[in-house]
Amino acid sequence: MQNKQNISSKENPTFKYLKKLISSARFRENEKKFWVEGKKVVKKFLINCNKSFDITIVFSKSYLENNKKSYSENLIVVEDVLFNELSQINSEDKIALIVKRNSNNALNTSSNHSNLNVVLLNEIQDPGNLGTAIRTCVAFGVKDIWLTKTTVDPWAPKVIRAAVGCNVFVNFEKFDVLSDALSLAESEKFKIFATILDQKSKNLYSINFNKYKKKLFVFGNEGKGLPLNFLKRRNLLKIKIPHENFVESLNVASAVAISLAEVNRQNKY
Repeated sequence: MQNKQNISSKENPTFKYLKKLISSARFRENEKKFWVEGKKVVKKFLINCNKSFDITIVFSKSYLENNKKSYSENLIVVEDVLFNELSQINSEDKIALIVKRNSNNALNTSSNHSNLNVVLLNEIQDPGNLGTAIRTCVAFGVKDIWLTKTTVDPWAPKVIRAAVGCNVFVNFEKFDVLSDALSLAESEKFKIFATILDQKSKNLYSINFNKYKKKLFVFGNEGKGLPLNFLKRRNLLKIKIPHENFVESLNVASAVAISLAEVNRQNKY
């Protein structure tokens, strides 16, 4: 049965709940819920995920009045001025979702690590970079993404918008430190790859990735890259993406896209 709630005051407990859900990564993790905003992303969620997730739609009062449509989901209607306080974007479409993650979309969920390609993102700080990397992984069939603890929250609103909601198609696993993830990869017989600007790095397009059954692709922090002790690991194959020398390095999300595109090309075409 549909439940409809109206919010007209900042003192409303639900309004305070929404503000905390939007702003606090710890609260999102505890509640296993996240905030989705933006007409394009909301539409994708309602089409693709409505049967798999517990979804509540949040409207501004004026948006609901101007869009006479029936909804089966639970609804929260917020006064326009209060919705603007919640909103993370500048848009006339005052609509958002509260989505409860299911058990397959929780950090630190146990995994059998049977997928052949895994991406490890270490200390990624920019929500746009992380969201774009997530979207790219999904596009190229990568279902598992490993994150170090200091990487931005994958369920943050800005990350979800950049990923266009692709987060729900990924199994995330979080590690306290990079070495923990690498130890697990080695115990599971993954070949480890990392994009590194080094004279000893191999050209991305010279590597036959099909030789390796299980592959872990590691990408580092936007400013610092990957730590020096990581570069000394014996099971590491350093790769470089050829580009003009006067460009110092590629954006991390671009490096993810180019690397996975080549792996996908070799595997399928």
